[in-house]
Amino acid sequence: MSYKRLTPCIFIDGGKAVKWFDDRTLLSRDVVALAKQYSEKGADELIVFDLSNTDEEHEESIELIQGINRVISIPMVAGGNIRRTEDVQKLLSAGTKRAMLNFSKPLSIDMIEQVSKRFGKERIAVSLNDFDALFKQQHLIEAHCTEIVFMHRLDLNSVINVTDVPCVVVTDTMEQSEILRILKSDSVKGVSGLFISSLNMDFNELKKICTDAGIRMTSSEDVTESRELKAETSGERRPERPLDADRERDVIIAKAGQSDEVKNPLQALESVYGTILEQRRNLNPEEIKHEIADILYHIMVVMAECGVTWEDIIEELSDR
Repeated sequence: MSYKRLTPCIFIDGGKAVKWFDDRTLLSRDVVALAKQYSEKGADELIVFDLSNTDEEHEESIELIQGINRVISIPMVAGGNIRRTEDVQKLLSAGTKRAMLNFSKPLSIDMIEQVSKRFGKERIAVSLNDFDALFKQQHLIEAHCTEIVFMHRLDLNSVINVTDVPCVVVTDTMEQSEILRILKSDSVKGVSGLFISSLNMDFNELKKICTDAGIRMTSSEDVTESRELKAETSGERRPERPLDADRERDVIIAKAGQSDEVKNPLQALESVYGTILEQRRNLNPEEIKHEIADILYHIMVVMAECGVTWEDIIEELSDR
């Protein structure tokens, strides 16, 4: 039996935290402060749902998620209004451990293979509304994600017979006994929802109750490990992945809109420099920062594979 986690969730609507998907009652006007409160009171992870419908609201939510990342010391998973690969990239760049695709939407199902190959399946989670969706999309889910977020209570014993992918249950129950029942399921790694996200929740006290009930919970000894995991999978430090130069070069080529026939993929960056200059006024500083960091990461992978150091680059620049 693995250690279980208490994972509060935050629903962002109009820049504020609301109570639930279909209950837009105001919970907090300060989303970042709420996330910090959960982190400081002993939560193990955080799930953030972006309830926005427009690109403008989505960008506002991304900025809030970035603000959350700066103040919490626990990993964060976030999703909502993901319609493009760039939306996944923005969530990961904002500091989330995983971007969560809503599998009730056909667009997410069509997208998962692409974003998994680009960012790594360890950076992708999926949310499911029912067991039937898991059964139908089992192969796709297991191949391209490492976490399932179930959006309601279900037959958890059936889940363990279908997949080994760890799952978190988001439930609207306010009964502590139901929370304990969910956590006792071998297929569940954590629980979230209304009860866990209560403003007055004492996570350490609830962990004691769970432990007394025979449930193995994460403890204060795991805080350091969680912080390191957050740093590895957020904007603080890129995750350590095998250096696959061919894959990274393909990513660079794709970003530049070039074909696979480019002999030196780094030359593709020069070909779009003029376009970047022309459109620079349409970009905000945060977007520029995220894109530059992403490009530098891929370049560093190629440098490592080819034995090129930053000292070599500096020497080249000084000669110019």
